[in-house]
Amino acid sequence: MHLILSTPLSIYLYDLTKARLKILATGMGEYSGISWDNSAIYLAHSNIDNASLKTEQDYRNSNKGYVRSYSNNGHFIISNGLSMPHQILSDSLGRLLITNTGHNCILVTEIEKKKQSVCKLNDIDCEVINGIKVGDHFNSLYELNDSLYIVAHNNNRKSVIWELDLSSLKVKKTYDTQAEWAHNIFICEHGMIICDSRNGSLYEIISGETVWKADEPFVITRGLAANDDYIFVGRSEYGNRLSRRWSDGGFWILDRKTLKTLNLVKFKKTGCVNELRLINSKDDCHNAPLIGMEEIKHIISIPPFNNMRKKFGYLNYKFKSMMTKNKK
Repeated sequence: MHLILSTPLSIYLYDLTKARLKILATGMGEYSGISWDNSAIYLAHSNIDNASLKTEQDYRNSNKGYVRSYSNNGHFIISNGLSMPHQILSDSLGRLLITNTGHNCILVTEIEKKKQSVCKLNDIDCEVINGIKVGDHFNSLYELNDSLYIVAHNNNRKSVIWELDLSSLKVKKTYDTQAEWAHNIFICEHGMIICDSRNGSLYEIISGETVWKADEPFVITRGLAANDDYIFVGRSEYGNRLSRRWSDGGFWILDRKTLKTLNLVKFKKTGCVNELRLINSKDDCHNAPLIGMEEIKHIISIPPFNNMRKKFGYLNYKFKSMMTKNKK
C-alpha cells in the first residue's frame, strides 16, 4: 500500500510497508490536486510562484494554472487558464471538477465532450478585491451519494461547507463551522469530518467538536485519505508561501475506529503537504477506482523530471516507524 502526495515543488510516493519516500515528479510548477479515473491520472498545477500573489491585480493576472492528464496515450493539458487551483475531483458523472481558487469558482470540465463551464456560488470573482481577502478560497471537493461537498477556507473568516446537488450543481445547503483555514471533507462513521487546518486538528461539523488534535504545536492539517483500518492526515508547518516549499512535511496515521494517533511520519525539507491519496487500496475520502504502480509510472516518465533528476535525485528516506507502532 502506498500514499501519493503533492507538495509545492514535487509529487512523492511513500511506501507504507517499507517506510520509504521517493520523488515521482518535480519541476512542473506548484503541485496541488490529484485525481484519476479509469483512463488517466490528473494533476493540478498553479504554474506560477504562489508567493507572488499579494494584490488584486496579481490574482487577476494569475490565470496560468492548468490540469494535465497522464496515461498510456501520453500527457496533455486538458484545462488551463486557472488561478491557483487546489483540489480536483473526477466525479461519477464523468466530469473533472476543479477548484479555480483564485477566481472563486469551480470549473467543470467534460473531457470526452471537450466542454467546460463555470460553477459560481456567488458574485465574488477574485480572492482579493480592493486589498481585502474576500474570496471564499474554495479548496476541496468530495462526492457522496447525490451531493457534491465544497470546502470554503474563507481566509480570515470561519470556514463554511457548501453542499450542492451533484448533477445540477445547485446549492442544497451550507454548513457554518468554527474551523479555520479548513481543507478536505470526509463523511464517515465519525460524522462530517474536515481538517481544521489552522488548529492542527480534525473537526466534526454537526456537533461542532474537535475529534482529533495533533500533539505538536504550529502544524497544519491538510490532506485526508482513509481505508477500513486507518485515516491518514497530511502534516504541514506554519509558514508563508515561500517557506512552504522547503518546510518539513509528513502525515499522521490514525486508527479509524478510535481516532487515536498510531504514528507520525515526518519528511525533512519536502515542502508542505497539499494533497495525499491512497493507491493499491481503496480510499474512502476520494471517489475513484483503484490504481496501482502501473498507472503511477506515467507520472514518473514525464519531462522535465528526467532532465532534473540529477539535480533533485530520489529521496529514499527510511523511517523507523510503521503503521502499528507507537500506539497511544
